[in-house]
Amino acid sequence: PYMIQFRPQIVHLHSPMPMLHGLICKYVLGAKLFITFHGTDANHLPRSRILRALVRRSDKVCYVSTAMRQSMEGALPEDRLLYTPNGVDTAAFPSGSEERQAKILMVGSLRWQKGYPYALDAFAKFRENRPDWSLDIAGVGPLQEELEAKTRDLGLEDSVQFLGMRSRDQVAALMRESRLFLLSSVSEGFPKV
Repeated sequence: PYMIQFRPQIVHLHSPMPMLHGLICKYVLGAKLFITFHGTDANHLPRSRILRALVRRSDKVCYVSTAMRQSMEGALPEDRLLYTPNGVDTAAFPSGSEERQAKILMVGSLRWQKGYPYALDAFAKFRENRPDWSLDIAGVGPLQEELEAKTRDLGLEDSVQFLGMRSRDQVAALMRESRLFLLSSVSEGFPKV
């Protein structure tokens, strides 16, 4: 009746406690323990004894890309691997149902991996020929103050809006109203956005 699922990159980089909680749930409650690797998450496996121990005790190890299968097969028995690609709820994004605005949308945590400084530089150049366009950034993270300062330095404070954390439904609405979506990642596994 119970299932615990972890994404190693989030758990491993911040605290091993959720992993220990997952093991307790597995052995005390009889929960199933699933771990999902999203591309570069698997890079942490050789360096983390805690993550390797958790993987050995998991019921299934999920991976989101067929390109990952070969590296996963070498590390784990095939019967424990489960291909679980990211999905899209196509009903949330009906084609042509709304008028799109002159907006570019970015969604993701405000971290170095997402390449936001490059996106802001590119948007400044883009806006030279399209001054009516705006850029909305949905997400929170450790680079927020730095990115807001860069926005001011580029003179974009009238056209760049930091929206903070948004729910899945709010992100879908933002996507439906924006003309462009931008993902400027410099390091990415298999992005869910």
